[in-house]
Amino acid sequence: MDLVRYIYVFIIITLVHVGLLTARGGVAVALDLTDLSSELNYLSTRDMVISKNVANADTPHYLPKDLHKPPEIGDHMKLFVTEPGHLQIDDIPDYNIYDSEVLEMKPNGNGITLEHELHKKSETALQFSETSQLYNKAKGMLRTAFVGSK
Repeated sequence: MDLVRYIYVFIIITLVHVGLLTARGGVAVALDLTDLSSELNYLSTRDMVISKNVANADTPHYLPKDLHKPPEIGDHMKLFVTEPGHLQIDDIPDYNIYDSEVLEMKPNGNGITLEHELHKKSETALQFSETSQLYNKAKGMLRTAFVGSK
């Protein structure tokens, strides 16, 4: 039984560490699989933006870019068209690409610092790995809950 408690505490600490567990009214609330999936989508998109920065490290006048997460307040709200005259808002971008901080400007006007970009890339890869492991564990727990253990 101690091993089960240890694993449970480890999972809770990991969920809190990556920001996928919050406390509301003293009760821990875990985000669902769609939230984990959207976090994986964000991290893979951010990785592509950072990769583009690395690829343009020698391009004159290129400034580093990064990705903003969407605001958390409206993440779980969906808009529905209830009347034919209502406007439907489907093409709101999920992420905003912005010019990132320039740490060092090269003589050709390029603002990419490879060390900084590779550091961001490794952080993103670590977060992606943690989130995908949590996603797979959560899927496994749901499968066990519905089907039972083998």
